[in-house]
Amino acid sequence: MRRFLKNKYKEEPYLILGESRFGSPLKSFIRRNIFSLDRMPEPVKNATLSKKLYITGMIINFLVPLYLWWTMEYMFFGDASSVLSFLVGDTGSAGMFSLLTIYTWFIILWLIVKNGVVVSLLMMTGGYALSISSYFKYALTGDYVYPWDLIHSTGNLKELAGFVRIKIPVEYLLYLLGGMVIIIGLFLLRPKIRLKIIPRISIAGLLILLTFSGIRTPEKIAQTLGKFDMSVLSTSNQETNHLVNGFSGAFIVNLYSMKTAEPEGYSKETINEIMAKYKGEKVKDFNSPDVIVILSESFWDPKLLPNTVFSQNPVANFEEISERENAVSGYMYQTSFGGGTVRTEFEVLTGLSTDYIPVGAVPWQYVTEEIPTFASIYKDIGYETIFLHTFNSSFYLRNETYPRLGFDEIYFIDELKKIKSITPKERGNFISDDSFVEYIEYMLGKDKGKPKFVFGISMENHQPYEGKYAQTVIDIANEDMSDESIYATRNYTTGVYYSDKALKKLVDYIDKREKDTVLVYFGDHLPSLGANKGAYTESGFIEKAEMADGDWEKLMRTPFLIYGNFPLKDSEVLKADKENHISSYSLLNCASELIGAPKTPFMQFLSDYTKAIPYFNNRLKLKTDARQDKFINKHKLLTYDILNGKKYSVK
Repeated sequence: MRRFLKNKYKEEPYLILGESRFGSPLKSFIRRNIFSLDRMPEPVKNATLSKKLYITGMIINFLVPLYLWWTMEYMFFGDASSVLSFLVGDTGSAGMFSLLTIYTWFIILWLIVKNGVVVSLLMMTGGYALSISSYFKYALTGDYVYPWDLIHSTGNLKELAGFVRIKIPVEYLLYLLGGMVIIIGLFLLRPKIRLKIIPRISIAGLLILLTFSGIRTPEKIAQTLGKFDMSVLSTSNQETNHLVNGFSGAFIVNLYSMKTAEPEGYSKETINEIMAKYKGEKVKDFNSPDVIVILSESFWDPKLLPNTVFSQNPVANFEEISERENAVSGYMYQTSFGGGTVRTEFEVLTGLSTDYIPVGAVPWQYVTEEIPTFASIYKDIGYETIFLHTFNSSFYLRNETYPRLGFDEIYFIDELKKIKSITPKERGNFISDDSFVEYIEYMLGKDKGKPKFVFGISMENHQPYEGKYAQTVIDIANEDMSDESIYATRNYTTGVYYSDKALKKLVDYIDKREKDTVLVYFGDHLPSLGANKGAYTESGFIEKAEMADGDWEKLMRTPFLIYGNFPLKDSEVLKADKENHISSYSLLNCASELIGAPKTPFMQFLSDYTKAIPYFNNRLKLKTDARQDKFINKHKLLTYDILNGKKYSVK
């Protein structure tokens, strides 16, 4: 027995029982178990008890992945019965897949690190961080956490840290507390694998080899997922992906689909066939008006919330300008809600679609060299191109990307503040839209003898809306809305009111100019008004937070306005006397038609596409016919060609 104890405690630390040279048992325990993890405690006096403690620690440690998986799925589904139904129902194989995957990587790490406490702490910390972040992100934006949020410095999760004002349900906190209790218990029991390093690393290496052999190619990934009735095709609709595969399963499938796969049928011959009929169109009498494009943060008409009374019209100026003779307005459909400005921004500037890149990814991460955009198109016909944004340059990788988009001058908040003639004013925690308009006027006033294309992104009306303004301007009332939703909506409406006033200021400036000028003004996405679409569900704007198919069209469209201080030309798509509906990737192409600008071959394709189907994206779940499907597929191929392919369409 003595020999057994000597060998045993040379390798394994255990809970100290009895006196030691450090004094009291408590003092000895603290010294050895908290402040000196690597020091070996003295042998315990009861070998049977120590063996039981060791076995108990190993069993608890082995159950950690199961507890982690359950907690993550509970925080996604919201209740235990739904998690059980997910595991034993028709989608149970997906639950088993994610559980087996978590166990596989847990065992691999345990074999490598040896110390079960460290592995459990790492796995639980990572899993809980993902689940909590996804809970916040979905409550604010309707999007889940994706792998791209973690591997790229895109601002997706940084945005949450700065803007979240949402409480975590008590039962979620209890699960997190349970995880902490487990870690403390394991810390006391110190479960370690007793195998020597060579066997441990060998087994871990074999598991890693077997794991990667099943995912080394897209074909292998499809085969592996197919064994569990899963598919990477589910990533095309993340609501379905998460409901069918659960939170952890959906995250794993998204990992497998991170790289944009070459679409079926992509080739030089196919792209050339698509573009063969489009030769471009030159215009002799084009008068080269200045073009101002404004992405107004979260601009939308809150009066659309049913049964909601407003003390005054927050978008009175937008509505008045839309009715003018030289104005065209309507709705623009995008793939963002509550956040994700970058997706709308990308589609408007490029004419490409975010449908064909991994959902949740930041489109700019795929732009590693110069690509054609509407900025570069206008630059090619003699325009000076300017970009400005009253926020940080690194957000959404803009500082890396915008030099590749065809802009001559690029201004972020640091550069704008160096303009001595303007003293920017902050309101609602950001540069005010009033100051933003001053910067636009400054850019237009710099005379270099060239017409100007100015693209600007405002920030004043960005979330969070709770407590945004010390004093709100417009009162609202709705008997069915909670105090939280009323509070958020009232602050948001105040921001819209200020944006609307700034719009009027800019239009008045345009009207006074001698130079022909056109303004393209639009919102990037609807605001998040309370957790889980609170104001929208409570007012009856949509039926429930999960959204029926028809609700997507309501939440994925924002108003747009095209206004000129000169007569606009006719368009086959946009009409001045009706409510227009287009996609965000068609907006600048339609605006170019209204001013009679020359067309590139790609712009001609967009015109035909928009005539065939005025608006479309995967999130809208629209029914399409065969002719429309052909255009949708062509757009997919062209998007891939320009972002990830050989750029046959622009050579």
